[in-house]
Amino acid sequence: EDADQVITEATFDITQYTNNAGSKIQPYAMFASGMCLQRDAVNRIWGKASKTKNIAIEFQGKVYYGIVNGREWEVYLPKMNAGGPYELTIISELGRKKLTDVYIGEVYLCSGQSNMEFQPQHGGDVLKDLYSSDDCINDNIRMLQVGWATLDEPSTQVANNFKWTSANQNTVKQFTAVGYLFGKQMQEELGCPIGLISNPIGGSSIEFWLSDANYNELQESYITYTDGSTILTPSLGYNGMLYPLAGLNLRGVVWYQGESNAFGTQEYYDIALKTFINQLRDIFDNEQLIFTACELARYEGLPAAYSIVNEKINSVAKNDPYVIVARNLDQGDWIDYSGYRSYNDGWRSRSFNRFEFHSRERFR
Repeated sequence: EDADQVITEATFDITQYTNNAGSKIQPYAMFASGMCLQRDAVNRIWGKASKTKNIAIEFQGKVYYGIVNGREWEVYLPKMNAGGPYELTIISELGRKKLTDVYIGEVYLCSGQSNMEFQPQHGGDVLKDLYSSDDCINDNIRMLQVGWATLDEPSTQVANNFKWTSANQNTVKQFTAVGYLFGKQMQEELGCPIGLISNPIGGSSIEFWLSDANYNELQESYITYTDGSTILTPSLGYNGMLYPLAGLNLRGVVWYQGESNAFGTQEYYDIALKTFINQLRDIFDNEQLIFTACELARYEGLPAAYSIVNEKINSVAKNDPYVIVARNLDQGDWIDYSGYRSYNDGWRSRSFNRFEFHSRERFR
């Protein structure tokens, strides 16, 4: 867990530098005011700076020193208990940069295709109760939406401008509905801050999220279905929206995807899913990364194919103690697919609260 990288012995006198560093110190975009860091884990904080020789972070009354290499810097924070909000101050010869409303808790990535992408505001009156009153206001639910980016090569920069926010009437209605409900349940059950990072892309195949190397290896087992569209093109999502998250500490991933792999390759979904899970554990350097897979609901003319995808999801879970399946067996017929229902006056949404998410005791 890189505990030996945590440096508490002073490498420079931080008391000399009290001015505001402003933009001269730039933490990586994921590290910003309002963020949630993973509890009980060593968290690496990194970024860029103008010319400087030293870097440190003051957090919860203690100072941790880091390493500078050119314009790049990094500091490791030790394992910490859940809590917040706190202030985190980055210090160098350039001055100080303060981040506020920093929380420590459980952090999850919410990803997949339109099932995960669907927002409460798209559900009309049916999901309006999720955000229509101040009952949804909860500073201990931290949310971040990653911008759309499809790239030919892996990027170390997240796309577009975004910020960490707390759960409130405006942010909840624009966030992933399944992701929010998952986070809400986890926050209630675990009683600690929950960080939710969302990056789903509607219609995307699982190959869209695989690295080029993993995709090429997968091709030895089956031929991928593709129609030339961006969302079915292998590796584009990995390059632009998944790899940029590498280095973060997460407790787990919530995954809701599979329909776009039901066009003749459903029999191989277990192969792709195992490859994807192993890839995530490599990216986030966590062999015990929890992976929650949501089963598919019946939809239009492919209920048999979707049942095969669900069978493959469950077969992977049976052989991996850190894979959990969110049951999704009572969503109705295809016109009630994954909570969508079409009416003449727009989209309605139902049944999201039927998901069975489980926070197993050993994962707390």
